[in-house]
Amino acid sequence: MKNWRLIEDPPQSGPFNMAVDFQLLEQFKPGKTPIFRLYSWQRPTLSLGRNEKIDEGINLDSCRKQRIPLIRRMTGGKAVLHHSDLTYAIIGELGDL
Repeated sequence: MKNWRLIEDPPQSGPFNMAVDFQLLEQFKPGKTPIFRLYSWQRPTLSLGRNEKIDEGINLDSCRKQRIPLIRRMTGGKAVLHHSDLTYAIIGELGDL
Protein backbone atom coordinates (compact mmCIF):
# COMPACT_ATOMS: atom_id res chain seq x y z
CA MET A 1 0.00 0.00 0.00
CA LYS A 2 1.29 3.40 -0.99
CA ASN A 3 1.71 6.29 1.45
CA TRP A 4 -0.45 9.33 0.81
CA ARG A 5 0.17 13.01 1.45
CA LEU A 6 -2.56 14.46 3.69
CA ILE A 7 -3.35 18.17 3.44
CA GLU A 8 -5.74 19.65 6.00
CA ASP A 9 -6.51 23.26 5.13
CA PRO A 10 -8.40 25.76 7.27
CA PRO A 11 -11.57 27.38 5.89
CA GLN A 12 -10.79 29.47 2.81
CA SER A 13 -12.62 31.33 0.05
CA GLY A 14 -14.05 29.48 -2.93
CA PRO A 15 -11.52 30.88 -5.41
CA PHE A 16 -8.65 29.95 -3.08
CA ASN A 17 -9.93 26.38 -2.66
CA MET A 18 -10.34 25.88 -6.40
CA ALA A 19 -6.91 27.39 -7.11
CA VAL A 20 -5.25 25.00 -4.64
CA ASP A 21 -7.00 21.99 -6.20
CA PHE A 22 -5.95 23.13 -9.67
CA GLN A 23 -2.34 23.76 -8.63
CA LEU A 24 -2.03 20.38 -6.91
CA LEU A 25 -3.38 18.64 -10.00
CA GLU A 26 -1.10 20.60 -12.35
CA GLN A 27 1.99 19.74 -10.28
CA PHE A 28 1.17 16.05 -9.88
CA LYS A 29 3.33 13.63 -11.87
CA PRO A 30 2.76 9.89 -12.44
CA GLY A 31 4.57 7.78 -9.87
CA LYS A 32 4.53 10.53 -7.24
CA THR A 33 2.86 10.41 -3.84
CA PRO A 34 -0.94 10.69 -4.16
CA ILE A 35 -2.67 13.51 -2.28
CA PHE A 36 -5.77 13.54 -0.09
CA ARG A 37 -6.83 17.12 0.68
CA LEU A 38 -9.49 18.11 3.23
CA TYR A 39 -10.85 21.63 3.25
CA SER A 40 -13.84 23.78 4.13
CA TRP A 41 -15.32 27.13 3.23
CA GLN A 42 -15.17 30.57 4.88
CA ARG A 43 -18.67 31.42 3.70
CA PRO A 44 -21.49 29.84 1.72
CA THR A 45 -20.32 29.35 -1.87
CA LEU A 46 -22.04 27.80 -4.88
CA SER A 47 -19.69 25.69 -7.00
CA LEU A 48 -20.72 24.79 -10.53
CA GLY A 49 -19.56 21.72 -12.42
CA ARG A 50 -17.12 22.16 -15.27
CA ASN A 51 -19.76 21.91 -18.03
CA GLU A 52 -22.78 23.19 -16.15
CA LYS A 53 -24.62 26.07 -17.78
CA ILE A 54 -25.02 28.97 -15.37
CA ASP A 55 -28.34 30.01 -16.91
CA GLU A 56 -29.96 26.60 -16.39
CA GLY A 57 -31.32 26.03 -12.91
CA ILE A 58 -29.20 28.60 -11.06
CA ASN A 59 -31.12 31.44 -9.42
CA LEU A 60 -28.57 34.21 -9.90
CA ASP A 61 -30.81 36.87 -8.30
CA SER A 62 -31.09 34.81 -5.14
CA CYS A 63 -27.32 34.28 -5.06
CA ARG A 64 -26.73 38.02 -5.45
CA LYS A 65 -29.26 38.95 -2.75
CA GLN A 66 -27.71 36.47 -0.32
CA ARG A 67 -24.17 37.41 -1.37
CA ILE A 68 -23.34 33.83 -2.29
CA PRO A 69 -20.35 33.79 -4.64
CA LEU A 70 -20.25 31.42 -7.62
CA ILE A 71 -17.18 29.46 -8.62
CA ARG A 72 -16.49 26.86 -11.27
CA ARG A 73 -15.01 23.47 -10.38
CA MET A 74 -12.65 21.70 -12.76
CA THR A 75 -14.68 18.52 -12.17
CA GLY A 76 -18.09 17.73 -13.58
CA GLY A 77 -21.42 17.39 -11.87
CA LYS A 78 -24.17 19.70 -10.75
CA ALA A 79 -24.12 22.79 -8.56
CA VAL A 80 -23.17 22.26 -4.92
CA LEU A 81 -23.86 24.78 -2.17
CA HIS A 82 -20.91 24.58 0.20
CA HIS A 83 -21.38 25.98 3.67
CA SER A 84 -20.48 23.95 6.71
CA ASP A 85 -19.44 20.88 4.76
CA LEU A 86 -16.08 19.17 4.71
CA THR A 87 -14.81 18.84 1.16
CA TYR A 88 -12.09 16.58 -0.16
CA ALA A 89 -9.90 16.30 -3.22
CA ILE A 90 -8.05 13.18 -4.30
CA ILE A 91 -5.11 13.63 -6.65
CA GLY A 92 -3.31 10.54 -7.83
CA GLU A 93 -3.38 7.71 -10.31
CA LEU A 94 -6.22 5.21 -10.65
CA GLY A 95 -3.97 2.47 -9.30
CA ASP A 96 -3.49 4.48 -6.08
CA LEU A 97 -7.12 4.03 -5.06
